[in-house]
Amino acid sequence: MGARVQDDGAVSSGSVADIDVTLGSNVTSGNSIIAFAGDPQSTFSGSISDDVDGAYTEDHAVDSNQRSCGMCSIHGHTGGSTTVTYTPSASTYPTLAVIEVSGLASSSYIDDIDGGNGYGAGPSGPTTITPSAGRFVAAGIVCYYGVGSWDTGPTGYTEAYVGNAAGNSATWMHYKASSSTSESPTWDWTDDKNWGAIAGAYIDASADAPTGHIEGPLVGSLGGPI
Repeated sequence: MGARVQDDGAVSSGSVADIDVTLGSNVTSGNSIIAFAGDPQSTFSGSISDDVDGAYTEDHAVDSNQRSCGMCSIHGHTGGSTTVTYTPSASTYPTLAVIEVSGLASSSYIDDIDGGNGYGAGPSGPTTITPSAGRFVAAGIVCYYGVGSWDTGPTGYTEAYVGNAAGNSATWMHYKASSSTSESPTWDWTDDKNWGAIAGAYIDASADAPTGHIEGPLVGSLGGPI
């Protein structure tokens, strides 16, 4: 199963053209990076990239005015010192949270992913996803414009990054090595706010590998060893 290696994030305290996060340690070659970003535009129309391997693939997006967010990822990373950048289509109040993960598939890596959005105070979150058991689940939420406070995160999940620039933007990202076939992460916060959230289940690199083995010599059609 995929395992978290390191994580970090950032929230903007004013209108900016982009936002970036430099991971504290070198990324390990072959690992994956999952990034969750948001901004209060009507669509998630920006891009996520890093200074080593370039553009990330958009895994899912929520498009709704002042509730937009996206989860993107890159797999089989080259490794080394890495800065991840989210560039919105226009200057705004973006957020960015990233997790480096080991052990994920480098292709066909999504099991199930979905998102949701709304207005109000928590507890709220994306719609339920139904992955196979044994998946690495990443989940994030963004609120505009900031929250009075983040109160409780999803039950059974570990915090990757939390940030709150009151009056500007706020985000909270979590992860879980899930043994369940149903995940419905929710977050709780104070104040009525526009929010968008996404949860995605990522497939382990060995999920489809053969698990059996052969004992003894192979025997040909005439009964002799091969």
